[in-house]
Amino acid sequence: MFIWACADDSAGAPPGADARFAATDALDDGRVGDARPAADGSASLAAEQALLVRLAGLWTGPATRTPLGDFPVMNMDLRAADHRTLFSRFDLDAGNNLRFAFAIEDTATGPTLVYRNGGDFGGLMRDTRTVLVEHDETDWRFCHPDRGCDYLEAHWRLPDADRVELIVDVRGQRHVEWRASRAEARTLPLDFDAATGAFDAPFPPLPTLTAQVTWVDPLPAETPVWLLVSTTACGLAGRCTPARILSTQAPAGATEATLALEQVHPGDYFLNAVLDRNGNFRARRFPDRGDGLSLLDRAYTLAADAADAVELGIVLTVP
Repeated sequence: MFIWACADDSAGAPPGADARFAATDALDDGRVGDARPAADGSASLAAEQALLVRLAGLWTGPATRTPLGDFPVMNMDLRAADHRTLFSRFDLDAGNNLRFAFAIEDTATGPTLVYRNGGDFGGLMRDTRTVLVEHDETDWRFCHPDRGCDYLEAHWRLPDADRVELIVDVRGQRHVEWRASRAEARTLPLDFDAATGAFDAPFPPLPTLTAQVTWVDPLPAETPVWLLVSTTACGLAGRCTPARILSTQAPAGATEATLALEQVHPGDYFLNAVLDRNGNFRARRFPDRGDGLSLLDRAYTLAADAADAVELGIVLTVP
């Protein structure tokens, strides 16, 4: 996975800001980007709040130049996790994942737009905050709040309404490039006010979607099992972009597998399960001959306090 989270996060004015962007004094005088005083004397965060609206959506694209190689697809469903936070998560497998979050938070220099990156990797949990140091209409530059841009820099670029680019450098070395397009729009709820929160706040709580996938014949060998969660129906042609994907390895002799997707946005979904008998679904992202399928597009509503499991039986075989 491509976790670039680092230790010793704290609020502060990041050194290393340069003049590559049009708007910038950044945090030296308590402002962020091109923030201007509001009528009540506080700094206006209109541009930062507008960015959150622009970023809401289901984004998909390849992630390249990571420490673990290239990944052909990384889907990030950036949605409101509460009234002030955008959140998304991508699961590589049951034990490794990547999380993005955006929120305006109180730092030592005042309210600042914060981009968080982290997740579980190799049994370790990472969570790093970066603070906005400069921006214009297209480019948004975030750096480590204490050690500065030379230590950690995340550059978000929005070349148009339906494309985003993320480039991350750690200690001057490229750590990830992600160029994604908007597959689906996401509308922020009416109560999303992007209010300022604490700099050390945890991720907002979100429910877990648990699927119990079952089949009749015991497996002759260890076999991958996949769960695809989408907000649009996939159909026979697979014409959907999953908001979340998870896989697990079912051992030889098994007739069931449990997949638990954590931190899923509540709402209405279509669920599809794949018994990957050929072991090539990760590369193809499409069922192959002999693979087992659940009934297509099982409708399911995930409640905010979900505590039960949905059952998906493998009842079809790809001819």
